[in-house]
Amino acid sequence: MLNDSSEKAATAKIEIEKGTATFADNVLTLAGGTTIAIAVTVLASPITSRLFGPEAFGLASLFRSGAAALAAVACLRYEMAIVLPKKDDDAAQLFAICGLALMTMTTLTAILTYVFGTRLLLYLNAVELTPILWLFPITVFLMGSQLPLRFWYTRQKQFKINAAGSILGSFPISMAEITGGWAGFRTGEDLVVIRIFGLIFAPAFFVWRLFRGDAGFIIRNINPGVIIKSAKKYIKFPMLDTWSVLLASLSAIAPILILTTFFSPTICGLYAKALYLLLLPSIVIGKSVGQVFLQESAAAKAARKNLAGLFETVFNRMITIGTLPFAVLAIIGPELFELFLGTRWTESGVYAQILMPQLFLGFLLGSVGTLFGTLGKQELNLILNALLLFLRVAILIYGGLLLRDVRLTLFIYMVANVLIHLWHISLLIRATKVSATRPITHFLRCIAYVVPSVMPIAAMKWWFGLEAIYLVALTPIFAIPYIALVLRHDLELRNLFSNYFQRVLSFKR
Repeated sequence: MLNDSSEKAATAKIEIEKGTATFADNVLTLAGGTTIAIAVTVLASPITSRLFGPEAFGLASLFRSGAAALAAVACLRYEMAIVLPKKDDDAAQLFAICGLALMTMTTLTAILTYVFGTRLLLYLNAVELTPILWLFPITVFLMGSQLPLRFWYTRQKQFKINAAGSILGSFPISMAEITGGWAGFRTGEDLVVIRIFGLIFAPAFFVWRLFRGDAGFIIRNINPGVIIKSAKKYIKFPMLDTWSVLLASLSAIAPILILTTFFSPTICGLYAKALYLLLLPSIVIGKSVGQVFLQESAAAKAARKNLAGLFETVFNRMITIGTLPFAVLAIIGPELFELFLGTRWTESGVYAQILMPQLFLGFLLGSVGTLFGTLGKQELNLILNALLLFLRVAILIYGGLLLRDVRLTLFIYMVANVLIHLWHISLLIRATKVSATRPITHFLRCIAYVVPSVMPIAAMKWWFGLEAIYLVALTPIFAIPYIALVLRHDLELRNLFSNYFQRVLSFKR
């Protein structure tokens, strides 16, 4: 086996280039569908942000975040294993396990919500949500039911179906928010109900597609004895990965819970809006690449192929794509939020500036973070997520009790997250035996490329004091040098973007 990472990258590059069109096409299919979904959300945001205030958005985010945390582990992470078996009939057993786990988790959630829900909302300063608490387990079920379906279609490389599901997961919710807001339903309680209505469409679509295609195959191949055997074979997913993802989910919602408790639902809403809009690039690109990377890395591992080149190529490409937009948002975040969402959301832009380094690293991890599961190293992910949860909760409680300063609290919170993310990335690099100097060198090269684009933007803002509308309007022009430098030195990325825009413009998916 080759030891030098550069030789590994060169060897793997040959393998990747043979299938580059397939990998790129799958990414473009997912990204194209997700782009449409995100475009709907972005276009609706100037309307919904004026219909619903930060307090309503904060309460709705609190409800949704709690449901999302439980939904992420509703199938005990067996959905991740669906892509791993060589045979589809073995994957069908894992799909059945997911269904059983989902029903059990939904029932347990309903019981716990009935017993502890009202008291918990009192502690969280969110008693307004009490009348609709019964909708919480339903939301968990709707969110969790999509997981095994998405991973089944990822296994089958049916990325068009996943892309269509992304559109149906966004468009109905945005339309429902606008309709409900115009009709006068503008409280946090109203927004929760509106979003649940919109949440029905994506899982309904996936189930419809399943019964039109693979449902018969899955049902015919379900075998109780084999189910038990499969459950034992992939026991690391429920034993380790479930707790890891639960800790990661709790880490993600910790700011929502603690900011609501120690500050107010309004502060929570401002933070949640900043976080949500800044996660859009991760959703469009990072998650699309991540789904395809999961399938490709699982297939490469099953075929005993080298993962170093695949990891390095994808990771470096994500650095290239993410450097410019995150750098620009770090400079004009408040202006962008004020112009786009309205003056009452300007503080969200400030939070966006503070959180930018953390979110950039999260964007990178979104594309390759599933590698621990593929390599069977879930225990490392568990340790990282446990440490991350501890640091986040400790910092946020310290800020809420003693600092009483949201911005300073978020800055300390961001620094801790950056350190953990860097450690996470270093472990992935070590696991794939990639030389750490190569992604670092590539990152520094991208920083050098981005300077000619961000310096004029910074000068226009802090030196000339340009108004927000002109600053935002000129930003695409100033971005041209970075784009030109990148595309000049990266032929494959140039072809990728060319194909992507052709697909979007022609509405091909």
